[in-house]
Amino acid sequence: MKKQIFIGIIILNLFIFASCTGDGNTEPDKNKEDVISDSEQVSSDKNFNYSVPKEEVYETSENLLFDKFYPIGWSEDGKFAYISEPADEGTGFYFFDIKIMDITSGKLIWEWKIDQTNEQETGSLSQTWQENKKIFIEKLKENGISQEKIKIEAFPENVNGNMIDLEHKIKREKDKKGFGFDIVSETQAYITINKEKKQLIYEKNYDDNIILNVSCPGFIKSPSGKYVAAIFKTEQWGYEGPPNLITFSFAGFKTN
Repeated sequence: MKKQIFIGIIILNLFIFASCTGDGNTEPDKNKEDVISDSEQVSSDKNFNYSVPKEEVYETSENLLFDKFYPIGWSEDGKFAYISEPADEGTGFYFFDIKIMDITSGKLIWEWKIDQTNEQETGSLSQTWQENKKIFIEKLKENGISQEKIKIEAFPENVNGNMIDLEHKIKREKDKKGFGFDIVSETQAYITINKEKKQLIYEKNYDDNIILNVSCPGFIKSPSGKYVAAIFKTEQWGYEGPPNLITFSFAGFKTN
């Protein structure tokens, strides 16, 4: 009988102890909270910690004026953000343009720029970024743009197990203004995937814009490889003749 009472007392004490430690007012494990917090911070920094973008060179000629290209990054759903500094053809002004595009549809999601409508005689990429980074970062975050190191790659290339190549066609004709040289009247570009699937991604008609050449120096891809943007550069006769002007544009597609 005494043994049964003794065992009962032990069980009662264990029950009381368990009830106290399970009380809702018990302090949480601070070490566990710190681990979660640190992990979330690393994730946040990786995706949305922006810095002044670096130039990616797509044109190397010293005899041409060309728009400079500063890629920023991609969103998971195929939006691409970049900055261009349009070349100045003797106006004496500084130009700047930041864009977020839906790369597969070609739709412009958002744009902010310095051009002839808000003339600015001096400026630089770094200065413009620092003065307006609150606006830029807000829009980049809003569209889920993650800043990455981006480089231009050449066709053909294996992307996510698919061999992707570009077929580019150009039609030329004599210029109608009497300069005496051929100009590009229209162009089309097709993507082929594994030499089977063929898709028109780029088509332009130039009328009398004195376009001397259109070419594709390569492409950039999203981190997942799901989205690809081919970059096209257009050489146009200079405003008063050479140096000629190089501008760039994108045509995007999905790899699967």
